[in-house]
Amino acid sequence: MGTDKAALTTATGESFLERTVRCMVDCCDRVQVLGEPTGGNAGPAIPVRPDRRPYSGPLDALANLDCDEGFAVLAVDTPDVSPALVLEMRDALLAVSGSVLGAIPVVDDWLQPLVAVYNPAVLPVWQNARVQGETSIVRTLSAVQDQLLLLRPGDLSLPETVWNTVLSGLNTRSDYDQWLAMNQ
Repeated sequence: MGTDKAALTTATGESFLERTVRCMVDCCDRVQVLGEPTGGNAGPAIPVRPDRRPYSGPLDALANLDCDEGFAVLAVDTPDVSPALVLEMRDALLAVSGSVLGAIPVVDDWLQPLVAVYNPAVLPVWQNARVQGETSIVRTLSAVQDQLLLLRPGDLSLPETVWNTVLSGLNTRSDYDQWLAMNQ
């Protein structure tokens, strides 16, 4: 996109970073920001963990999480995800076997790993992938797909008519401009 997505703003002037932090604070006990956003403000009580390897993608940052309990991941470029949806994904994960590594929405046959809830048992999978030189979180999770709870339209209360729109990231300036026009 050519710009820090965290600095993009909603029609009310709230940055995507601020919107994402607000969403996560409303549904999670602890919140951390991964990466080094240049726009918006996470707030003084929210720790920011800089990238150890800038521009290496989310797998590197996620593999270095220090976490011994379930956690949610929410990318800043998914501004329509609500706290209720995050909690619903958490509940779906808790309702299945403890060996399931995560509850991950699927959009058009693509995993959406940055709008998901995970069991901490996924961390060694990510760490091993990084040691082996992997940089793609989607490829890493696709290799263990049989250990994931794949969420599809109808699995959550999110209407099928907006499933793709809410769960897909805003990846281009055009995506953002369209989103902003729809949310004026």
